[in-house]
Amino acid sequence: MISRPSRIWIGDLVKAMQAFPDEDVQRLIELLDLAEQRQSSDSEPPEPVAPPPMNLPEADIAVAPGNTKGDPGSDLPANGKLSPNSSDSATDEIPQLSESYREPKPITGWQLQPSLDRVTEERLISPAEATPLLAPRSVAAVLQAVIATPADDGPPDIDALTWACVEARPVLSIPRKKSLTLRFGVELLLDIGEAMELFVNDHHELLRRVRALVGTANSRVTYFADSPIRGAGAGSRRTWRPYEPPHARCRVLIASDFGIGGPPLHVRRSTPEEWQALTAVVRKAGCSPVGLVPYPPERWPGWLTDLMPVLMWDRQTTVGRAVMSVAKRLRQYDNGG
Repeated sequence: MISRPSRIWIGDLVKAMQAFPDEDVQRLIELLDLAEQRQSSDSEPPEPVAPPPMNLPEADIAVAPGNTKGDPGSDLPANGKLSPNSSDSATDEIPQLSESYREPKPITGWQLQPSLDRVTEERLISPAEATPLLAPRSVAAVLQAVIATPADDGPPDIDALTWACVEARPVLSIPRKKSLTLRFGVELLLDIGEAMELFVNDHHELLRRVRALVGTANSRVTYFADSPIRGAGAGSRRTWRPYEPPHARCRVLIASDFGIGGPPLHVRRSTPEEWQALTAVVRKAGCSPVGLVPYPPERWPGWLTDLMPVLMWDRQTTVGRAVMSVAKRLRQYDNGG
């Protein structure tokens, strides 16, 4: 009786070698009975059995040289042993599959952001111009609305003169209407603490704009860190002394974060009590403070808006907002309201 040939092929051996890379090749051949199959084929040729069909294109099937019939077992040595380092290894006869198409990964995150401009020689020579916080077209009008102080040197008040005559009161001096003036000057209190390090260039721009508006003689600059109560001055920190307010009717413009920003663990952060003490000192000297804050109103604490008028130090600030939110309230303070 002729036994049917085994359906184990060289491809099964290669698969076993890939699945068990640490296993000895000879051991795998014995387990798959490839050696006995080769001996039986030498003594008594079995009936040809076609291998199972493979759905591969003919161009992708690599046929070893000298094996024109494509017989998987024709290159097997006579002793039934395979050498892993042999150049005629059975792995050379495995059909080579073409690479399948893979969908590329979608581009997300930072790859969607536009690239930075290339560095040119012009940019290396001259640094980029800083953009001021207040719009250049309206910065003069905004500062004038905040700094201007009312004075009784306007045109004659005809209504007041008429009532004086009707009531038969003596007119000792001609009453005049109040007008806004810049002659009383302004003091800039600039915060250079850790929380305001990012706004150093904006401090210089603010100082330049204020001096262009009121002049150098009518402007005073005082630096402090976090709180003026701890010390302030016009020079380096070694020269700072306890804060002293300017002359009466001078506007005090405070550019600070008022303890809103800065690092979470900022140990020198200013407190509401310190700003209350500063406001009392300024008002006692006959001056009125106004705050410039580089943060939106949503972050302003209630105690700050109760102490002084506050203006957002940002491009969104217009002349109308400055007049409505700051100028009207300043007039109340200036008139003793």
